[in-house]
Amino acid sequence: MDITIIGLTHVGLVDALVLGSYFNNIIAYDSDKEYVTLLREGVSPYEEPFAQDLINETKKYVRFTSNIHDAVRPNNMISIAVDTSFNEDGTFNLDTYYEALDLIAENATKDCYIFIRSFVPPGTNRKTKEYLEKKSPYKFNVISLPSFGAQGSLVESIVSPSRIIAGVDSPETGKILKQFVSSVLMRKSPLVITSPENVELIKWASNVYVGMHVSFINALARLADVYSANIDTISTGLGMDPRVNGELLHASMGYGGSMLPISITKEPENPNAIDYYNSDLFRATVNSNRSQLKYFIDKIYERYRSVSAKKICVLGASFKSGTEDVRNSPAIYIMRFLLDKGAYIQLYDPLAEDKIQKHFSRHTHISYFDYAKDAMKGADFCLILTDAKEFKELTAKDFKENLRKPIIFDGKNLYSLADMEGTEYHSIGRRTVQLKSPLEK
Repeated sequence: MDITIIGLTHVGLVDALVLGSYFNNIIAYDSDKEYVTLLREGVSPYEEPFAQDLINETKKYVRFTSNIHDAVRPNNMISIAVDTSFNEDGTFNLDTYYEALDLIAENATKDCYIFIRSFVPPGTNRKTKEYLEKKSPYKFNVISLPSFGAQGSLVESIVSPSRIIAGVDSPETGKILKQFVSSVLMRKSPLVITSPENVELIKWASNVYVGMHVSFINALARLADVYSANIDTISTGLGMDPRVNGELLHASMGYGGSMLPISITKEPENPNAIDYYNSDLFRATVNSNRSQLKYFIDKIYERYRSVSAKKICVLGASFKSGTEDVRNSPAIYIMRFLLDKGAYIQLYDPLAEDKIQKHFSRHTHISYFDYAKDAMKGADFCLILTDAKEFKELTAKDFKENLRKPIIFDGKNLYSLADMEGTEYHSIGRRTVQLKSPLEK
């Protein structure tokens, strides 16, 4: 199959590489010439497992370009994978999406099938068809095919997905979809073909539902603090209920990322839906996540009256481990708050450092280190803000030998209380381990 992909986002790039690995001919377009140059040189701009290997293996089948004429004109199957975002009032910002539609309308030379991989609000599929056919003399069949994968495991989730849920508006388009899907699957996965609106709501609901789970367990962790209980034990007991998804019962300082931390969206072009998007339940999810960051910062201020002139080791800055992505990262919020209060930050994050340097380019109170233990040297205390495997392997001895005093605030609950004996260890929803204090087993 000959396929064009517009938008070399995390999803767009992995789509191109996986499709290419099955001997499809792929033209991968992005307006960012720096990204395209890197990819032509065989270098992945993202930290995504297996992506670099696939770049090396698919050179014959995947061609990267920043020439939109070259990308759109040859093919009649076009996948849109540009990033979308949210405005300050919580509405979707689809500027980049409609820019991609303009490029397609201006350069198409035949009837096309359009696959929507970008995260878009309900109603976008049908609006896409109307928009393209008003601007172009050709016909467009639009297929909603959202990605349900997560950064850090995108290749696996595309090659062997837990489910494929697609929205089409005709039987003919459904046949094309099945042909497209069969070109990349290693094993049979559940396939649901339904209306575009159903699919768009399923994708949106999946994000909100995960956020609700995370906000719930974090609210429960704060309650555990009040009663000096242990959220780990509570989560284990709760997860034994077959009706409960135990995978989402891990307390932390809150969620982040480009998709999950939705400022609960509302669709301004559909006034009948606004009240539902603004429901108390959805808003409580967002508000709870925001308050979780304050809860974590309050833990620091309960220990220190001021962080002015304090040297703080920060381990991890991306919104999750295994990625360089810092969009809506809780760590960004926390670091900005501490820097504004006069703290000095000693950061270690080997994947996100370049992004953080750009983000904090005007700050002189932040320094960067190549090793976690070096970032600890001379620091008054340490913040753990991502759950990277490297951080999980640190021991109480590492903190005792490198920090001025072994004082740790763990936003990811990486260690058991017993393992942190000999340190002062603050975590989420668990009793604080004090130096030379009896420990909860």
